[in-house]
Amino acid sequence: MEQQLRSWLRFCVYFGIYLSATPSTYSNNSTNCIQLNSTIRLAAKLFPNRHYTLQRCYNCLLCSISSALFVGSIYWHPFPEGLTLNWIAITILFTTRYITNLLILLEAVWKQRQHETFLLLLQEIEESFRLRLRWDVRSSALLGQLKRFLIYQLVLSVIGLLPFMVATFVSVDYGGYFWRGLWFICTARVRTLQLLVYMQILRHFLFGLCAKLEQIVAYRMAPSRQLLDMDYGRLGTLAYFLAVREIYALLDKAFQLLNDFAGWSLLGIMTTFVLDLSSNFYWMLQSFDNFRGRRYYYLVDLWWFIPVATYVWYLCYLCDSCKQLGRRVAQLLSKIILLSSARSGVHYRLVLQQFSMQLQLQCIEVSARSFFVLDLPFVMSICTAMAMHLVILIQF
Repeated sequence: MEQQLRSWLRFCVYFGIYLSATPSTYSNNSTNCIQLNSTIRLAAKLFPNRHYTLQRCYNCLLCSISSALFVGSIYWHPFPEGLTLNWIAITILFTTRYITNLLILLEAVWKQRQHETFLLLLQEIEESFRLRLRWDVRSSALLGQLKRFLIYQLVLSVIGLLPFMVATFVSVDYGGYFWRGLWFICTARVRTLQLLVYMQILRHFLFGLCAKLEQIVAYRMAPSRQLLDMDYGRLGTLAYFLAVREIYALLDKAFQLLNDFAGWSLLGIMTTFVLDLSSNFYWMLQSFDNFRGRRYYYLVDLWWFIPVATYVWYLCYLCDSCKQLGRRVAQLLSKIILLSSARSGVHYRLVLQQFSMQLQLQCIEVSARSFFVLDLPFVMSICTAMAMHLVILIQF
């Protein structure tokens, strides 16, 4: 799965979202990963320091071009008569997109080591499931699901962009900063797709961990709940439970790294999406009133609205699903503690208590630099912010 994931990440290099690893990155993290000696030698051949330096220079060039494009667009953009409020809303949205694009580019450079450690940690978690828990990760099925998801999202984004491009270029007299900010829009969406792929992989691992804990609960509760094709003798051993605890620690570390190398990106992306949704909803209302002859402009805005709303909802849904699976792990552990008897041994019960304290301290969640936590209740906060922004636009 790692090779396929890295092949997908090569497309992110063109947008400045991902920088390939250097040999020093592998060597500094090799003590925490399984069988990385061959990986370090391979990385030394595939990713020399010169290649990494060129990628950093490419990101700096993208930052310079984006900054020049932003300043030039603000300075030389004509002020439309009779569209003062629209001009203010579009300028704020364009500025937010530029800042988000800048954060993504700078974060790719500054947090490259954390990003690469995260990818190595995914490999270690997969190997730990396969070797220590004897669980079939089903990498091929997961990769097929991810491939279908990416194709679906890319097609949806293209369908949403094309009508807006045609309408802005042909039939609408004032298109704002759309063409100047098209690169910013594509960069933010590709970054969102990258994070969605990571979240689906982490959720898949959490599902597997919950499945293993459910097998331990079935082993403890009653023989009638046990499956015939399972070796339940291993489930009651201390080594097996230690493996479960260590894999949870790796998953928690992966979420911490995700919050670290993608926190500012999530903050900028969610802010941009909220402004984008509320502004386009306002322009849809204007088209209903036949504002400046744009009677059917709401059809274009609707196609733009759907992909952005899909990104926001699905990202919050995946984060909330991982959060609920973390709580499910705590619930299953509580059942195991209640079902454990004195025959389990002192060391086994001690590990149970340590794991319980670990779950209290290591709560799985995805946050944008602690500004907000992404989950389904956050969708209601987004709707509230959109309504507030829409009221401000309508009043003025």
